[in-house]
Amino acid sequence: MLSTIRIFKTSLQFFQSEALRRAYSCCLLAVAACTLLPHDSLAKDSYPDRPIVIVVPFAPGGTIDWIARSVSAQLSERLGQQVIIENKPGANGVIGTQQVARSRADGYSLLLVTGSFAVNPSIYNNLTYDAKKDFIPITSFAKGTGMLVLVNPSLPVHNVNELVTLSRQKGKYLNYSSPGVGNTIHLATELFKEQTGADISHVPYKGSAPALNALVGNQVQVMIVPPPLAMPFVQDGRLRAIAFTGTDRFSDLPQVPTLQELGFEMHGFDQSWIGLFAPSGTPDPIISRLYSELHNILSDPKERIAFDNNAPGYIPDGRAPKEFSAQVLSDMKSYSRIVRIANVSSEP
Repeated sequence: MLSTIRIFKTSLQFFQSEALRRAYSCCLLAVAACTLLPHDSLAKDSYPDRPIVIVVPFAPGGTIDWIARSVSAQLSERLGQQVIIENKPGANGVIGTQQVARSRADGYSLLLVTGSFAVNPSIYNNLTYDAKKDFIPITSFAKGTGMLVLVNPSLPVHNVNELVTLSRQKGKYLNYSSPGVGNTIHLATELFKEQTGADISHVPYKGSAPALNALVGNQVQVMIVPPPLAMPFVQDGRLRAIAFTGTDRFSDLPQVPTLQELGFEMHGFDQSWIGLFAPSGTPDPIISRLYSELHNILSDPKERIAFDNNAPGYIPDGRAPKEFSAQVLSDMKSYSRIVRIANVSSEP
């Protein structure tokens, strides 16, 4: 009888320990399965679970800042997490872009930048990032419809032909301003010079505001600039618009012809963009989620009205990542050619 009891106890202990071993093994398998789950699946389920930072590599204020803050406020509501705009100006957008390139590819550090993103690889020889390899285009917040060719009203010209003729007269020295070296305004004017034969010299300033003020004050005579910056001065007569770089006439100044109408090709400056990028390696579900929410925001007719009121010359965009990526690559090629024409080189 005692022997039978001992055998029963031994058997019971064996089964208990075997059950424990099996349970432990099941736990290990479960952990392993979770570990082997695609990173994308985990990202899709939990993103976002904390605030997102969008780096804008330019000073606060102006068109890009308004667009960034307007769209990000709506994105915050849709995602249920705060979307913070962090201005990180310097070196034509390079400093802020470098910061995002070094960030974790988890969807919590993004970059909102202008076409300078496509220009800088052709200008700077020692960039610490690769614009093609280190970033994923998500979508374009806004599409610029073109830029205005402006002159100071003291200049006796009312069209492009008169400007070109005057600039070539012996003893006439005409200058144009830009916010520095290598920005899209600088390159647009260099392309304008190549296309028209205008003889005007570059005077760089530290920012768009002082460059525009120099034109208003007649320290320079010409500037090509996006409409939001210029319209108040055009409307009150302190500046004169003589052409538009877009493929269609600017709706607020329908009397002003496009350069295309006049026979000039401004590819690369007939439209522009303000686009959102993520570091390479960011999981596809995160890119898809961000694109989907932004596409819905930018497709709302109310957004078009808001842009018309606050950012004339820009329209909401919301292109798919593949289409936007093709635009960025195309612009890189166009800007590379113009940089060679202008013989622009700099260091960040």
